[in-house]
Amino acid sequence: IARSGHLPDLDVHEWNDESPVVRAQLARAVELIDDPQPWTYEWLQQRLADEHPQVRRAAAETLGLQVDAENLAPLLAAWRSAPPNDVQLIHTLRIALRNHLRALPEATSTWGESLAGSDLNRMVDIAVTLDTEAAALLVFQQLQHNKLGDAAFERAAEQIARAAPRNALDKLPALFETRFADQLHRQAELLAAIQQGVQRRGGNLRDFPSLTAWGEKLARRILLRDEPIELPWTAHPLGNSQIEWQSPFGARVRRCADGKDAELIDSIVHGEQQTGILRSASFTIPPQLTFWLCGHNGPPGSEPEPVNHIRLRLDDGTIIARQNPPRSDTAQQITWDLHNWKGKRGVIELVDADDTNAYAWLAAGRFAPDLVAEADRAFGYDTGLLLAVEFARELKIADLLPAVRTLANETEQPTEVRAASARAWLQLDRTAAVAGLCRQLADVQQPAAWRRQVGELLAPIAEESVRIAFATALMGAPAAEQQSLALSLATTATGAEHLLGLVAAGKVSARLLQDQAILGRLRQHTLADRETRIARLTANLPPADEQLRERIAARSAGFQQAQASPERGRRQFEKHCTACHQAEQKGALIGPQLDGIGIRGAARLLEDILDPNRNVDAAFQSVALVTDDGRSLVGLPKGEQNGRLLFADQQGKLFELRRDEIELRQPTRLSLMPANLADQITEADFYDLLAYLLTLQAAPSNPTAESER
Repeated sequence: IARSGHLPDLDVHEWNDESPVVRAQLARAVELIDDPQPWTYEWLQQRLADEHPQVRRAAAETLGLQVDAENLAPLLAAWRSAPPNDVQLIHTLRIALRNHLRALPEATSTWGESLAGSDLNRMVDIAVTLDTEAAALLVFQQLQHNKLGDAAFERAAEQIARAAPRNALDKLPALFETRFADQLHRQAELLAAIQQGVQRRGGNLRDFPSLTAWGEKLARRILLRDEPIELPWTAHPLGNSQIEWQSPFGARVRRCADGKDAELIDSIVHGEQQTGILRSASFTIPPQLTFWLCGHNGPPGSEPEPVNHIRLRLDDGTIIARQNPPRSDTAQQITWDLHNWKGKRGVIELVDADDTNAYAWLAAGRFAPDLVAEADRAFGYDTGLLLAVEFARELKIADLLPAVRTLANETEQPTEVRAASARAWLQLDRTAAVAGLCRQLADVQQPAAWRRQVGELLAPIAEESVRIAFATALMGAPAAEQQSLALSLATTATGAEHLLGLVAAGKVSARLLQDQAILGRLRQHTLADRETRIARLTANLPPADEQLRERIAARSAGFQQAQASPERGRRQFEKHCTACHQAEQKGALIGPQLDGIGIRGAARLLEDILDPNRNVDAAFQSVALVTDDGRSLVGLPKGEQNGRLLFADQQGKLFELRRDEIELRQPTRLSLMPANLADQITEADFYDLLAYLLTLQAAPSNPTAESER
């Protein structure tokens, strides 16, 4: 009725109808009334405390659309009193307050000065999401007055750099250097957050002398230090070092027996069959240590040797406490009585020695007292070191060339650190770096993951030495590695031409030209007689569709005979699929949401997994991008943020580009999902995964509400 413009005048009694449905609809109708009574907004503010949650949400939603400084205090009071489990109401209140702070810059600064405690934290939590100068100044003032908790510093630093006046930005180095005088890594993390904000406002660190000086000082202190900084945790292989070893440890949210969800150190993050030891920094042993532990040592009902465990070891190597996981996905509380060793030095070690593909992990966390660091997503490598290398590249610090060159050549360094060092090496001494990286690309003794990374770094470089290195690497690589190297090589037109030449010369398999991802990359470039040459080189091969049909038929028959386990398949899903897909509220929403997918049946699911480019919804078709610096990228459009276009890559990670960086953008009609999943896991694991997907019969819940950003 309100939308039609025929809502009659109602008295106060009628607005306070006893039905919550009527009150909620009246709250929504206020927005549609051309000339509401003066007391209407006061009535709306009162409805924020209505006894019924539906009415409270409707009032918050409408007030969020009727921006007025008088609404700020009632909205904040409603948030303060909102039940913690009413997530929808809290989200609606956040959106309403965000709209007010965005539209009322003067109120943002004056009202913010009167707040304290939890109310101030709530307002700052919203302010850091805004691009307004007033919001950035409010955050800066709270930072100056030491009213922000340490956990909020990165978000605050990024937002100040993105939206605050230049004079506020210039004060950040001295502020953080004073606050974290002896914590170089913390300073590096904060400078990295500032760098991100500066880039989003269209600049770089070199535009700010104070930031440049701070970055140079940090990079030199970290890269030229005499002694390495002791990391909170370090990951180690079992037994002797393995060239292709990868740490299994990361961070994952687990349910605890007390009903809380907590981010724990978890050994399933990078693959259940991966093994290793995660060792804490040394600490002084307390009289008692409590923590939470979950995980397994083999399937239920089996009695294998309990090789997965957590232990406390003295610095001299003596093990004084050990606990096996409880063979449960729910973490249990564990307490160690350590009075006999109080005051000695020791380390905690999480040991995952089970290399089977199910029930082979453990997770621990919530240590009390908090003598060891909690879960971190970058276990095993020095994040401060990586950031220092990035600063050396960004600021072109020539005297740090020997340090970054050494790091790029050290095989014991994690791939993340080596890749950053290689980029810095290319920036500081391109000729020598190209020669050195070409040697590593062609060296079969280098880890496969590192050679793939080097291939991506070298692909845009159109030099004969690079083409020779790629040829050597491709000729000696197995099929799976050939595909990734060929993708890297086809990043540029020169590389694409070279790839076709290698196939024509019989140096690498022509089957690479049947790979849809490689074909998509080749078709991004204008190559002479491209389609004719591809057709000629693949003429005598069985069609890709025929190969796929045979594989799908073989897997279908195998699944009928397999004793597949949906529970084991759930673990395969968590390991291989959650970076892009969500099911049962676990995973990311980069690709399609998979709740309800089981109703498609096994035949269609086999097609979707083994031939992901056959049935691609338009919403999930990737685009091919060519940037102004010659890079060829493929991504799934994910919207725009702060003037930059967001895309997701094949690993489910977001990357962003400015519009003026993109020279060419073409739809591909291809999925981001890799077509070689069946080659990445065992056949038994594949059947387990299929069995789990078939259990997803329930439709997804309602989509999430409007994003705050």
